[in-house]
Amino acid sequence: MDGELNRTFYKVEKEQDSLVEICKGLIRIPSFPGREGDIAEFISRKLKQFGLDKVWVDKLGDVIGLIRGRKEASNIVFDGHMDVVPPGDRANWRFDPLGAEVSGGAVWGRGASDMKGSIASMLKAAEILTGTGMKPRSNIYLVFVVQEETQEGIGIQNAIEEEIPKPDLVILGEATRLNLAIGHKGRAEIEVKTRGKTSHGSMPELGENAVYKMTPIVSQIEKLNERLARHPFLGKSTIALTKICCEPGEGPIIPDICRITLDRRIILGESEQAILSEIREVAKPHGAETAIIEEDLTSYTGEKKRVRKYFQPWLLRPDSPLVEAARLTLESSLKKTIQKIAWTFSTDGAYTAGEASIPTIGFGAGDERLAHTPNDHVEIRELIEACKGYVALMTTEWVGHTKS
Repeated sequence: MDGELNRTFYKVEKEQDSLVEICKGLIRIPSFPGREGDIAEFISRKLKQFGLDKVWVDKLGDVIGLIRGRKEASNIVFDGHMDVVPPGDRANWRFDPLGAEVSGGAVWGRGASDMKGSIASMLKAAEILTGTGMKPRSNIYLVFVVQEETQEGIGIQNAIEEEIPKPDLVILGEATRLNLAIGHKGRAEIEVKTRGKTSHGSMPELGENAVYKMTPIVSQIEKLNERLARHPFLGKSTIALTKICCEPGEGPIIPDICRITLDRRIILGESEQAILSEIREVAKPHGAETAIIEEDLTSYTGEKKRVRKYFQPWLLRPDSPLVEAARLTLESSLKKTIQKIAWTFSTDGAYTAGEASIPTIGFGAGDERLAHTPNDHVEIRELIEACKGYVALMTTEWVGHTKS
């Protein structure tokens, strides 16, 4: 197998230009949440062109490709989300965010690091695997999901629960700078609402200003953040105000409703009930209501889902046999030291590991600090090395035989 693997690595190096072209093609397609149809078609066409055993699109619009293993005794999922956040003000960008310019050894554009670079590397790895006839031991499912940016886990949950066998391992392609991610904090989006009474803006004494009732809550939330707990591997839990609005909100009217949205990052050992209780303790004396946010999402296929904005934290044991096997596979393939890390942001692992208890690791090109920023980019050398890493993980023999 080592000789075959080395030949595939040589092929990755030799065909790096086509890898870069795939990455550029992905970046040039706008694929904001709920509007992933064009990029799904692009990816589906590539997978069929590469000769996978089966390619299909599920009801949510996730693209799924299968490379059958020689034993079909275990199943590995490679997960990548097709959607990206909007680019924001074009004036803040050095290059066109949808231009996929190549400069300084990197490909630039929205989603380069989060995570179209890794998707390109996964696609190229699949092409090389099928093109060389190198047969993996496990069934390989490439699952490219929708709406991760608005509801991480929604696509991969549908794929796993309705489309494919339960995986023995999920590999997330989110940015790790070629290190091995083994967990991250969970998160919750929480709304706090105060109620008042409207009056004319010229006669505020006749009303009850809902914003003024919210003001002491905001101050206490800021102080709450300072005393939240820390996890030795995942880091500190946090709470931040990310949105504030009031109603009616137009004209000379004292507002009778004020809403704030809180982003609460959750570490292991913190429960939903506990995090809501600490906020209610602050909010209730001011007559405020507190709840996890729920909303309706519609995919580009027209499928509708009611979703809840609560996502579990997760962490594999750093010394577990599975983590060590993955680290050694990557180190021997890439000839570099692989660090075990936790992501700062949240991923589809909130479902796969946090809810479904499926062993999950992360490995990908790109720097997570560039995600959602102007001048997002991914280094070409990382695309190449990520592609090699994916080939190595696709052809590994230890999946299904190691514990997480």
